[in-house]
Amino acid sequence: ITSDLDISVFPNPFNTDITITNNDLNTLIDIELFDLSGRLIMDFNSIKSQTVLNTNNLSKGAYLLRVRNQKSILMHK
Repeated sequence: ITSDLDISVFPNPFNTDITITNNDLNTLIDIELFDLSGRLIMDFNSIKSQTVLNTNNLSKGAYLLRVRNQKSILMHK
């Protein structure tokens, strides 16, 4: 998906955490993590340049990460 968001997500795949780097400073982003059935696992807002999601309590498998601001949405598997 093409996006105007200047976001980096790593590592992929992840083990214990996901790091989201927001290079568009002072921009509020909404971060949502879904399992493949579409169930929302995590949801929060961040204005930080770097946010770390602790994923220790998640079952092994694939997840979808949605990061959005007022103008754009980024989906990452």
